[in-house]
Order: sequence, then C-alpha cells, then structure tokens
Amino acid sequence: MTQLQASNPVSDLRPRGPRPPLDFVGVGAARCGTTWLARCLGEHPSVFIPARKELHYFNNDFLYEPTLRTLRRRLSPARPDQLRGEITPRYMISHTALTRIAAANPQAAIIVCLRDPVDRMFSEYCYFRFTLKREPDPDFLRAIEGPLREDYLVKSLYASHLENVLSIFDRVHVVLYEEIAEQPLETLEAVFGFLRIEPSFVPSAARQRVNASPSRHRAPRAGWARLAQRVALGRSLPTRLVRPAAMPVFNACHRLIDAWPILQDSGERPRLDSQTRRRLFDRYFREDLPRTEALLGLDLSRWRP
Repeated sequence: MTQLQASNPVSDLRPRGPRPPLDFVGVGAARCGTTWLARCLGEHPSVFIPARKELHYFNNDFLYEPTLRTLRRRLSPARPDQLRGEITPRYMISHTALTRIAAANPQAAIIVCLRDPVDRMFSEYCYFRFTLKREPDPDFLRAIEGPLREDYLVKSLYASHLENVLSIFDRVHVVLYEEIAEQPLETLEAVFGFLRIEPSFVPSAARQRVNASPSRHRAPRAGWARLAQRVALGRSLPTRLVRPAAMPVFNACHRLIDAWPILQDSGERPRLDSQTRRRLFDRYFREDLPRTEALLGLDLSRWRP
C-alpha cells in the first residue's frame, strides 16, 4: 500500500469554512476489494457511507447536478462528527467524474484499490458473465475485445488512470488487493490512518473473504443488459430527456437490481492457465506495469507472470 499526498500537514480532512458534501471517495478499481473496503468503512463509527455501494453519481449525467442536491440528500443521515464518503469504482476511468469530485471538494481524500491486472480483468469477466448475466460470450479471450472491452481491459490499464487521479488530487491512498487478502487488519489500519480516524478499530467485515463468489453459476443470456448499463450510467437519450419524471422509476429499478437473486446451476467457473496468463500480460500489460510502478514508487513484480 502507498500513500501519495501533498507535503502540507492537515489536521483534519474537513476543510475550514462551509463543509463540502463529502470528505473522501473510493474511485476504483473494480474487482479489487472495494466492496470489502466499503463494508469495513461502513462499520467505523467515525465514517458514514451509503448502505448502497456505488452511487454512480459523478459519472452519471442523468443523476448529477452541479448543485449536488441529490448527493447531499444521500449523505444527510451522517452525524456532524462523521466523515462522509462513497465508493464507485468506475470513477477512476472517467475524467468527467474525477473533475466533478474535485469541484465538489478539491481537498477530497481519494482511495484507489489495485490488483494484478490479468486477475482483475478475468475476475470482472466472471462477475459479468455469471453474476450479472451481462456477458454472453463463453470465450474470455474473445470477450476482452468485445463490447465490454472498456470494463475488462481499459479498467486494468492503471497507469493512465493514476496519472489522471494524481494530476487532480493531492491526497491519494493506494491499496493493493493482495495486501487485503494477506494482511487485512494492517491494510485497514493504514486506510483509517490516511482518513485520520481511529486506526485500531476492527470491523467485523475485516475477516470476510474478498470478492467472494459462488463456484457454480447459471450461464447468462444476451439481451437487455447492455441497455440497462447505458440507462444506469445515464447515457441513453430517453433517460436524459425525461429525467424529472423518470427519477422514481430509476430509483425503483436500482432497488430491484440490488435485490435480484444470484441463480446457480451446474456450470463450473472457468480458470486461467499459466500460459494464457503470460500471453495476456505480454499482450496488454508489459508496458503499462513499469509506468504504474514508477507512479506509485512500488515494486509490483508479483504481478509479472
């Protein structure tokens, strides 16, 4: 883990003057332990985050308002002495989202979770195919270059995203997925220290398995999932045109998605062999990894096949 921040000491994350709507944001990356981190932060008495992870507020043209009214309402249950934040992994690949966060609070603390890029990409594929039923292609290598390429590959090319984050924010803390799996309590202590809250607090979620998934799943059907994603991100024309009238329906759909059960059958989860892993690394990440190491000042050789 590493902490990248300006040299000026700050006694509190909350700036003087009118308080901004939020104090910290987890911006990604997806499938790198962000759900585990959100659960642990949600248990800390000095932190408030919404019960529903991933508000998609700053990257959603349908939800976002310059007044931040909706965001303030979602964070309004927080006590005055609590830090307020949210975690949406997709923010990291959206320059628009990052600039909107900076506009809301230029001094926001930013948390970035990273993982072996090949593992992250494959984990997202399995999540989309078997859990969300969004990926119809049974061939992982073919799916990488398919319609969901941004989710699989672009999210795993960390260097350009980190450059963007570091150019906008002064306070950035990086957490490695491998450290969450190997040293969860030490990793949390560092995160809590970064946020300047009680570092010795141990949430019950700290020892839960990271990115736990069932071993057997039902294969998905192609169809409405891509349209649903566009609606969820506010990119479809109808959602932008009928925003005021559609908000109740939009929120109801999100509640249904949150409650949708994960169906299972006898289909076994695929696995990556070492030869495929090396081929993927050489093709996509051999040049990106040294740039990531230089930006973070870390040795990430464990990510090399």
